[in-house]
Amino acid sequence: MGSIGSSHHDPQLAASASSNEAADMITLDCSKLHGSAAERGEALRQLDHALQTYGFIYLANHGMPAELTNRLHSKRFFALDAATKNLIPRPASDALEDHLGYAEYGVGHISQLVFDEAAVEAHRRASPDHKETLEVGNPADPKNRWLPESVFPGFRAFYTRFWDACNEVEAALRRALCDILAIEPDTLCRMQSQRFGHISFLHYPQMVLQSASATTAAGDSAGGQGPRRLNAHTDYGGLTLVFQDHVGGLEVHDGAVFRPVAPKPGTIVVNVGDMLERQSNGRWKSALHQVVGPREETLGARSDAGKLVFDRYSIAYTGAVDPEVMIETLPGCDVPGTWRPSMADWDQEKPVTSYEWLTKRVAAEYHQG
Repeated sequence: MGSIGSSHHDPQLAASASSNEAADMITLDCSKLHGSAAERGEALRQLDHALQTYGFIYLANHGMPAELTNRLHSKRFFALDAATKNLIPRPASDALEDHLGYAEYGVGHISQLVFDEAAVEAHRRASPDHKETLEVGNPADPKNRWLPESVFPGFRAFYTRFWDACNEVEAALRRALCDILAIEPDTLCRMQSQRFGHISFLHYPQMVLQSASATTAAGDSAGGQGPRRLNAHTDYGGLTLVFQDHVGGLEVHDGAVFRPVAPKPGTIVVNVGDMLERQSNGRWKSALHQVVGPREETLGARSDAGKLVFDRYSIAYTGAVDPEVMIETLPGCDVPGTWRPSMADWDQEKPVTSYEWLTKRVAAEYHQG
């Protein structure tokens, strides 16, 4: 692993090279969190170590059934024609309240801690994302946008079950983190009593692989925009649960280079977001990560004469602290950790609320140039 310094979230690191050597991430057997005292103690040590290094970990034996994690409903949605998907469009707005619905190819754009409007627009032109997204929040949120049951049957019922299962997994992890810090076990759960997170269903369309150094989205002009499908960034919230397919492309920055987070069947990838990094005073790392098109050497027989990179489907559940809660240092985290939290770039004068931080990040992602 590279030597990760306090500026691990520096936007300049987004230009780092990628390595073919996968990140040596820990796989946590979640059943151990419910085992004997010795088993739980060892599981907590593994979790703490993983979040202090990469900020990423694999979860095995997490209890979510395969019919909830196989991404079939995601593929069904993105296979619909454009007119149908756009029956529930995400409004042309950068307001947090409008962060729900379908965002077609080219609408959203990720950057890392770039907030100046002119700089955001320049970054969008130079390095666009290659994805389409469906964003859905708490099933009880009236702002959600749902296709009619007659058009997309079964999705709303599936989503409610999926949302509840993700919340259950995340709550178990939050309680484990409290145990690590030796604080009241429901401290972090109380801060997320409103279940204020959301789920992103992501489709990265086929890409044409031109060479080892130039990959373009299908339909792009010659030359393209480089190999990234999703620009390098840190996540905004507490914990993110990622359900990726076999295609791969997710990479995490280790302090020197980006390393593949290799797909492992049956596991969930979990990573720390900005809020939890700030709450832990830099103990746990909100890691810079990106999604790229697989390189020639990793494709093998899966490409069409080395030219076609498959569609990629993933789902990301993002937990977030309740809107009015100040993002402040947790008990047990008074001594600063290894990393300076990325939120510190904005909260030097005063702590900020969850709502303020999310508003700032979402406004940059959906800036209307």
